[in-house]
Amino acid sequence: MVSIDFGALCEPIQVQLKKQGFELSPKDAEWIQSLSNAIITLKINGLIPDSAAHKAQEKLMKKIVIILKG
Repeated sequence: MVSIDFGALCEPIQVQLKKQGFELSPKDAEWIQSLSNAIITLKINGLIPDSAAHKAQEKLMKKIVIILKG
């Protein structure tokens, strides 16, 4: 099972994955991190509500799992 903390003060996703024995390609890691950062930026600036950010992070987590299963 993979567990990732999303947030402005959290470690980068690739670092979190490596600690759990997983790794994304550099291209995938950069893409996933940029998506995560975008969600956080929208949430912090009040452009999307917490519920929408949470739903987006859940979808991002599903994409991460799909990539890892690759």
